[in-house]
Amino acid sequence: MEQWTARTELLSAWHKLGADCGPILDVQLIKGRPEGSWSSTHRVVCKVRFKMGGAAIAKRCSQKKAKIEEAVYHTLLCGVRSELVRTPRYYGAMRESRGEQWWMFTEELKGRSFNEDNAADRALAAQWLATVHGHAATKKPPPGFPDGCHLRARSRLTVVLSGLDDIRDKPGASEAQRRIFSQLAQECERVVQGWKSIEELCGRFPHTLVHGDFVPKNLRICHSEFGNSLGVFDWGSSGWGAPATDLVRVDLETYRQALGDSASDSGRHLKALRDLGLLYRCVAAVYWELAHLRSSSFPGRSVANLAAYLEGIRSVRCDLSLPKS
Repeated sequence: MEQWTARTELLSAWHKLGADCGPILDVQLIKGRPEGSWSSTHRVVCKVRFKMGGAAIAKRCSQKKAKIEEAVYHTLLCGVRSELVRTPRYYGAMRESRGEQWWMFTEELKGRSFNEDNAADRALAAQWLATVHGHAATKKPPPGFPDGCHLRARSRLTVVLSGLDDIRDKPGASEAQRRIFSQLAQECERVVQGWKSIEELCGRFPHTLVHGDFVPKNLRICHSEFGNSLGVFDWGSSGWGAPATDLVRVDLETYRQALGDSASDSGRHLKALRDLGLLYRCVAAVYWELAHLRSSSFPGRSVANLAAYLEGIRSVRCDLSLPKS
């Protein structure tokens, strides 16, 4: 067996793509376990540096994720005309020689980390989102492009409610833990009861490309002779819909002003859409936490996380005026 199986597969996929970046200087691990054997879904992220300068980011992912990112770079972001938007080059994706996983390659973005405490960074993020949302809204999503709004959240709620039923009966849970699971299930049921209001709110806004994980780790501030621009990557969680989750950390007034004539609703409705994004994120967090708990005991940290998400869902549900009982 190769000492670095991931490196072997990565290089094989890269050479099959035939990208014109020149000889490779080295391959550096960013995330994952590169040596030995790994499961069919094990994620590995590497940096490929070139002798002539520059680098590419290589990600081992499912074909579904690779196709989503390909659609974003080749179709939905294609033609954006703005000095605020820095789009990394997409080199392509190639299936591994064994198994079903793929290697996807994009240009490494050079720039500093995004700072949520920096007002200029937050304003740039709001302007970037308004530009990309407005641009993509004029297009149609490619066939099979996933939902990035209420349909995804509704599907996760179904899984969450089923998972909470299962976990309450799992041996080893204390009464206090079962109480948290029951209260969380009640809050999720109340959200489901108010789903018609959620659909109506989403219908007030043009559906567009939603990043789905618009957080600092996926953003870079890039500098050029024209000033600062924002580079955004890791589109594997993206989808199509009302951009609720993208607005969670954004200054809404800057976003509304940047939309200009294409703004579809008042600031009040934008705030409601952001609140909905917070709700979606809480539901997603519960979804992933339960997936972890199904294969483990009841670690205190996971249960504490669920208690925090319970309060988050309850708070946002009240802000959105969804049913109380």
